[in-house]
Amino acid sequence: MATTDVREFADQELVHFLLSQERELVDRRFKHSLNRLENTSSLRDVRRSIARVRTELRAREIATGVGPNTLTRQYRGSFSHEAGASASAEKGGFLSNVVDKLSSDD
Repeated sequence: MATTDVREFADQELVHFLLSQERELVDRRFKHSLNRLENTSSLRDVRRSIARVRTELRAREIATGVGPNTLTRQYRGSFSHEAGASASAEKGGFLSNVVDKLSSDD
């Protein structure tokens, strides 16, 4: 994602995008550790995307005169990950998705 695309997001959308990219990075690292990640350069792309978003968030915080991570703390509570994970996460915790994915890949 280009820097110009990041600048067009509203504050809440930017924080939600950051949180989803962080989840994506964890997912890709997990797949990489299991040798199931086909494109390992995608790790680099996601890390750079996270850096771009964090840079933009901090620039907005400086422009408005608030402290570091204020926007992230403000909008973190309204973030919910995709609907597919929420039903199983309520039943068995966050690892239930991992177990489901591993058993379906076999």
